[in-house]
Amino acid sequence: MEEILLRFESADLLGPATEQLKKACRFDPGKEMHRRMLEEALAFRGKWADGLRLAVTAAFYAPEVLSGAFLDIAGIRLRCAAFAQIRARDIREVVLYAMALHAPAEKGGEGKSGAGDLTRLFYADLWGNAYVEAGAEALRAVLRERMEAREDAPRTRLSEAFGPGYYGMPAEEMKTLARMLDFSAIDARVEENGVIYPPKACAGIYFAAAEGASLPAASCSGCAGNTLSCDFCVRRKTGQTGPHPEKTSCNPWGLLV
Repeated sequence: MEEILLRFESADLLGPATEQLKKACRFDPGKEMHRRMLEEALAFRGKWADGLRLAVTAAFYAPEVLSGAFLDIAGIRLRCAAFAQIRARDIREVVLYAMALHAPAEKGGEGKSGAGDLTRLFYADLWGNAYVEAGAEALRAVLRERMEAREDAPRTRLSEAFGPGYYGMPAEEMKTLARMLDFSAIDARVEENGVIYPPKACAGIYFAAAEGASLPAASCSGCAGNTLSCDFCVRRKTGQTGPHPEKTSCNPWGLLV
């Protein structure tokens, strides 16, 4: 097992985070109101992001830790229904990761309320999401660079990210990930109810897979899973490929619930 720790300051991710914010807001440079709101968002970021930091920890494992719908690492077992669709022989490496964004508290905002506070909260949330997305892309770039260094690089690709609440992985598996990874390295923690802190934090799993590997479709990311397996999924049986209805799953009787 190998581990890495990545740290970013606000300026390191400014460009990618700005692009992520534009994408999330569907920014249209041809509209004056959009340009004005972007200027306001950038002005807010200039005051808010001073001292902002984002940290990522990742651990790399051999494909043998994958067995059916489970990952078994150091005596700890994590379950994700979608993993049963993956053939272990198609996996080159398993990557566990966790990421946390630590934003400084806004100065001079205590004890105030009103529209101004709502605006600050709105922009803080937008920028927080944008920086996490930018950090995720930076992590993927590191993983792709690692893959390219492999002898079998031309035949290897990076999977989508799997994580608690997605691809049929129970949300409580966040606690399992916290046992498999050192969350303290990024100043993050998981509460008893499975909620990760700070609020702008996430964790999950990537696979470095063979180019022709059969992996769960991106349209399955919103599936809440079921107690059996993806073999009972009515969407797979009927060849549906559109976005999966959020927080639904396919029960053994072929009905969306």
